[in-house]
Amino acid sequence: MLALSQVFVKLGLNIIGGFTIHLKSLISNMIPLLKSYYIGLGVLSTLIGAIIWLRILCNVNSSIAYPLISISNIFGLIAAMFLLGENVTFMRFIGVCVIILGVFLITR
Repeated sequence: MLALSQVFVKLGLNIIGGFTIHLKSLISNMIPLLKSYYIGLGVLSTLIGAIIWLRILCNVNSSIAYPLISISNIFGLIAAMFLLGENVTFMRFIGVCVIILGVFLITR
């Protein structure tokens, strides 16, 4: 859910052209964010992910659950490539392989 929510937020920001944070124009800069369908989906999927995470923490040891959050990096990289059209370098790919190895070692 974390990777999905980040993809939605990124899509929304790409569509509205980003935003800036200035105290004088904070409200007017936030209006396009609040109107964005994708940003709304990102917030909703973040809330759903938080509820799922609470349920996971009830059933899984923290020493296993927290490191497994890094799996979202794998999904984020895949989503960046295929949904956002971002260029993924060889070093990033190697980094994801290291994460996969780490998740494998943690779950043993």
